Amino acid sequence: MKTITRLEKEYPIREFMIKFSKEDEPEQITISVESLHCVLDYENNKEDEAMDNKIYFYVDDNLIEKPAQEICENYLDEKLIFVEEL
Repeated sequence: MKTITRLEKEYPIREFMIKFSKEDEPEQITISVESLHCVLDYENNKEDEAMDNKIYFYVDDNLIEKPAQEICENYLDEKLIFVEEL
């Protein structure tokens, strides 16, 4: 699993190709964990802001290792169509 390092700690990230609807072209999204979101100072730190802007959604830390399709269909802000994991 890929990671992002912030404050000398590694946080998992996952990258998926998804569709918002059957007619849409696939798009790439990145997800990470809530514990990363909690340490980002995206209002005062440009590096943190850039990192936050790359992440589509933060999931509970205990969900990041679930199967990709399950995450896309059940744990994001809307149900997405899973295409593949990158």
